[in-house]
Amino acid sequence: MFGPQLDEAQAPDDVAAGHAACGGIVGKAQVRVDAHEVRAQFTEAELPVHEGLDVPDGGTTEEREVRARRVRIRSVHAEELPEALDPRGTVVGMIHTHDTKVAPLLFLFDIDGTILSTRGAGREALDEAFLHVCGWPDATRGVPIGGSTDGAIARGVAARFGHDWTDGPAPYDEAALEDAYLAALRRRLDAPGRVELCPGVVELLDALEGRVHLALLTGNWIAGARVKLASVGLADRFVVGAYGGDAVDRNALVPVAERRADAAGLRYTRTVVIGDTPADVACARAGRALAIAVETGHGDVADLVAAGPDLQVPDLVRGREAVLRLLD
Repeated sequence: MFGPQLDEAQAPDDVAAGHAACGGIVGKAQVRVDAHEVRAQFTEAELPVHEGLDVPDGGTTEEREVRARRVRIRSVHAEELPEALDPRGTVVGMIHTHDTKVAPLLFLFDIDGTILSTRGAGREALDEAFLHVCGWPDATRGVPIGGSTDGAIARGVAARFGHDWTDGPAPYDEAALEDAYLAALRRRLDAPGRVELCPGVVELLDALEGRVHLALLTGNWIAGARVKLASVGLADRFVVGAYGGDAVDRNALVPVAERRADAAGLRYTRTVVIGDTPADVACARAGRALAIAVETGHGDVADLVAAGPDLQVPDLVRGREAVLRLLD
């Protein structure tokens, strides 16, 4: 059952970018799943002008044309996502623009904040490792962590201590640093209650198993990724992955994951990135993948909205059915 229609002036701000199709005309839409509903709003100026749509006076001709292309918002319940738009283009029910079925998919999962939380154990372990190897105290203080690759974090730390390191050898023993980091990480994750799964992760993996290819896209070094996943019993759930050691720039990781999937003989029609930060969304966009944002980790909800994912969910319990509808 559709909810009440809203005027543009009443439009909620907490929506995330997605895609919609209407009568053969494709345009950008805004889609956000919360506990009860999916809200949608066309935002692209490429939509046709609908006869009878009120256009406010004032502004340039171009501004009036853009306003004329906007349509009203209506809320729909999540279970009605497959519904098509009405003839006026007011209700969105699809969140992608594919002409063909989008299964099988290659699902690339982020780890920290998406699959699990270590409650800061990774940062603490890096601080301990840098202090042990380099003598740098509080090494990661002020260095962005969420959504970064371990390589980018290491370069940020080096810059903080006066080392302009972009390419070439690190200003420290990289192998020694990684060994110290892994030892410190294992010790912290062994502490009872230190690591926990994010809500709905196992259930979603179980629902996706055999229907998509489960893989990783994470900023963690591969050894760190394995330690974290092993701590929650998920080390064997993912076929391939792209890691923080593959590229400093997270935006380069989707092609890495796809090449490994291809080399493993996996066949898929589309790639999906699921993560908890705007950096995950940007990474998906750079790799021409669908982006699912989940509000369980490091990303601020408003920042996630602004990043424009194809689908945004509060967690993988309340958002599971919306994610699974990508397979329909």
